[in-house]
Amino acid sequence: MIDSYNFKDPKNDFAITAFAGPLSNLLLAFIGFLVHIPIVFFIGNTIINEFLAYLIIINISLAVFNMLPIPPLDGSKVLGVILPKHLYFRMLGADRIGFFILIILLLTDRQIGVLSYIIDVPRGALINAMQLLAEKIYFFL
Repeated sequence: MIDSYNFKDPKNDFAITAFAGPLSNLLLAFIGFLVHIPIVFFIGNTIINEFLAYLIIINISLAVFNMLPIPPLDGSKVLGVILPKHLYFRMLGADRIGFFILIILLLTDRQIGVLSYIIDVPRGALINAMQLLAEKIYFFL
């Protein structure tokens, strides 16, 4: 739990704190790409490559999922920066409703696939962008 009484500007500082989790997931995924590319080039296909591929996919998926603007997730706190204060506090009070929305999305994902579609599109874009950036870094070295 985060004690918002320690913040000078709770609305903005809470958003920065909430963004730290998804940002660390993206950073770990990018480091995975930086390690994955030379291993594939010099060693070839190994169990390490498979581990790194899972590390990349899981961390990007967690970052995208966590940034959904549903109240118990960090995305709702980051979204709160652009909301007026009265809507921001109303959204923070909707944690219980958001939790049930998440449960319904998770339980119906196999049948309907809404959550998978919401996560798959940005995840694919982030994977492609990170891979391209990592390859550009190695190209200039």
